[in-house]
Amino acid sequence: MKKNGVQTLVPGELVHRRLCCSPGFTLMELMVYIAIMGIIVIVAGQAFSDSTKMRIRTQSMLRANEAAGNIAMLMKDDIAQMGAKSGKDESSTEVGKDKFFFKDSVYMDPANTQVDQRDSSSFILTKDNSGTNQDKLVFRRVAYDDAGKYKRIEEIAWYITDRHLYRSCKTVRGTADADLCPSDEEAVVEIADNIEKFIVTPSKPGVLNGNKIVFPVNPADLSDQMFRLIPRSDVDNLASVTIEPMSASKTITMKGFITNYQVDGGEVLTPTKHQVFVLPSTEPTNEWNRCKKITFKKDSTYEISFEMDNNSDESRMFRPNIDHFSLGLRQVDAGEALPVPQISDYYFYPPENESGVGTRRMKIKPSVANVDACLAFNFVFYSPSVSRGSITIKDLKVERIGDMDYKFEAGYSPALVDKKNVRAMQVEIELKSNGEAGRAVLAIPVPSNGTRG
Repeated sequence: MKKNGVQTLVPGELVHRRLCCSPGFTLMELMVYIAIMGIIVIVAGQAFSDSTKMRIRTQSMLRANEAAGNIAMLMKDDIAQMGAKSGKDESSTEVGKDKFFFKDSVYMDPANTQVDQRDSSSFILTKDNSGTNQDKLVFRRVAYDDAGKYKRIEEIAWYITDRHLYRSCKTVRGTADADLCPSDEEAVVEIADNIEKFIVTPSKPGVLNGNKIVFPVNPADLSDQMFRLIPRSDVDNLASVTIEPMSASKTITMKGFITNYQVDGGEVLTPTKHQVFVLPSTEPTNEWNRCKKITFKKDSTYEISFEMDNNSDESRMFRPNIDHFSLGLRQVDAGEALPVPQISDYYFYPPENESGVGTRRMKIKPSVANVDACLAFNFVFYSPSVSRGSITIKDLKVERIGDMDYKFEAGYSPALVDKKNVRAMQVEIELKSNGEAGRAVLAIPVPSNGTRG
């Protein structure tokens, strides 16, 4: 439209021309745009792919490490029982009575006529020398039933075949388990596959001799190793007991216990307990908190031992998992006696017949810090008659065990004569899950292996 000779456009026409006549994108601009978008897509796709791969790898590594850790813990529960050789014997000829026993069949070859060929340990370790890091461990132990009685002597093996980890069990003596541990052949179970490494390293004793008696010690006469027992009764649920003699002695009897037995079978919410502390022979007072504080040094192993006399009384009626007899460490301060963390009490049985007298042994090894603690016997009675019995303790002592201080050296393989002194096994296991490796290294104490010295 013209106005005064000038060409003008109405709004609709202007829009039409812009839409229909705009030059748009050039070919070069389109190519640049496509290239940029392609780079963005490639970078984003690579980031997503890398993220997915990392997630899968991380999950595989976690699964591999978890599997290695689970296998190591399973082996710990198994191997820790290596050399177990004492307990309650089900073969007693007395009706309703039990006796304690010691089985030397857990040793590999203790009676060999050639002295230099005798093996008083409870294991055979076959080291792999081909460079594939696949050792084989065979060991013996006593197996118990649910009541803690002897059932059989087992020979257990852990080994690798074609990258598969196996565990086998065979009964050497006693009542076999047809499925789990037969006597005519080995029962074999596959534990895991894709095993890259299975290395077992025995501990090397720091000192083979030099056991030191820590308690009791009478400076005037080392042959006169006496002690005292003092009951605690300053807490509501702790009751006193009769101690004979109250003076220092090598043999002391406790009696006058209280039972928590309920005729109607009702539950006792706050049971009456007995706690008896160990005092040195030189302590003249009858105060339980004057007990002998013993320093148990970190990473050193101690053995607490005592004999029990057969009293031929109702103490024979002790019932496992119902009545409670234990010896433990207590940290005494400001009138309190607290258990020591990470060091469990030692549970023991009273003698049940004339052949039941024997040594009770408790081994401890503080792993965090030095521990200053007293020894305390703890009793809780639920049986109706066992509380009328008596408990006699004799020759109580604490020794620092030299051959329990151990270390691990890669490739160490003890000579035949030294195998009985091995007190720990280090197990290293490595496996793969979807190409990712998992690894676990665990030190397993085996205090019952072999004989000491």
